[in-house]
Amino acid sequence: MKTSYYLGAAAVVAAAVGVAALGRPAVATPPAPPPQLPVVPSPFPPTPAIPAIPAIPVPPPVVTPTPKLPAVPPPAAFAPMPPAPPPPAVGAPLPPPTPYTPPPRPTVGQVVLLRDGKLVEGTVTKDGDKVLVRRGVIDQPFAADQVQVVADSKDAAYRFLLAQLKADDAAGRLKLARWCMYNGMREAALAEAREVVRLRPNDGAATAMARALDESLRLFPADGSAPKPAPPAAVVPPGLPAVPPPPLTLPPPPIPPARAVAPAALPVASKFGQDAPPLPSGAPDPDHAGAAVDEFDPSVFNRAARPTK
Repeated sequence: MKTSYYLGAAAVVAAAVGVAALGRPAVATPPAPPPQLPVVPSPFPPTPAIPAIPAIPVPPPVVTPTPKLPAVPPPAAFAPMPPAPPPPAVGAPLPPPTPYTPPPRPTVGQVVLLRDGKLVEGTVTKDGDKVLVRRGVIDQPFAADQVQVVADSKDAAYRFLLAQLKADDAAGRLKLARWCMYNGMREAALAEAREVVRLRPNDGAATAMARALDESLRLFPADGSAPKPAPPAAVVPPGLPAVPPPPLTLPPPPIPPARAVAPAALPVASKFGQDAPPLPSGAPDPDHAGAAVDEFDPSVFNRAARPTK
């Protein structure tokens, strides 16, 4: 019983002490100081002190007096500038640009003779490996291998072709005479035709060409003058009849013989599905008794196609 009493009193006292402890502030306990480490000496020798740098004496600056410049007279009065032109009005039309005109190529001739014998006239220039012939406003190009010679005139081209022929080449001279006639050189053509007649007196083609060219130049001279009168007839000695020159007749070209062609058999109309034999020439027509049959009359075949009544 006494033990329980003492335990109860102790519990009351402990509770009162606890309440009093809660009402008071807690006192902070200072931390314990860290332990002191021993000082370890440095293995390197101590750095010696750097001596102070002595001050360098600087001399004072030397002041050099500025030389006095000579007196300059004042500038003369300037002439007044001309007034500036007024700016162009907004929207004013600009002058048209000057068109670029390439420089003309040098002219090398007036006539081009091609290798096929054709003669082309115009202003001849060269552009690289091409020959240009201006005819009007068009440049007609020709390759260099197409051109035989470039000459200043048609007479120069004629002399070039004449120099390539032998003096006794009658066939070549006749060909050259035709070339001159086709290119409007009637005088040169007449001279070549007369030369062919001299070389070959029996050449009818050259004689006819010379006679025609002579008459053409008489009626229509090359210089545009009036036609010349016909040459007087040859004076025939008395006692001999006047014999006109024989007309020039050329032999006709040979005509190959015509090939004989067998006449094709004319179709015969069938009668009742069978081929009716053709009626002989002059035989009487069964439908037209007493009339002769003409094998070229189409009605014969029409009558033969009808059945016999």
